[in-house]
Amino acid sequence: MPKQPPALPQAFFARPAELVAPDLIGCLLVKRQEDGSLLWGVVVETEAYSQDDPACHG
Repeated sequence: MPKQPPALPQAFFARPAELVAPDLIGCLLVKRQEDGSLLWGVVVETEAYSQDDPACHG
């Protein structure tokens, strides 16, 4: 069975969005479905907004 890539640590996300967003490009996003199967995709684009940006809805 192939080795699973490691999950990103919480500290990865504890940075400004402008730094996190480009580092997500190429990352594998995986969700385990209720039936146990995996749904996955590769991150190919991101957007980043700072908290004071009017476009930010966070």
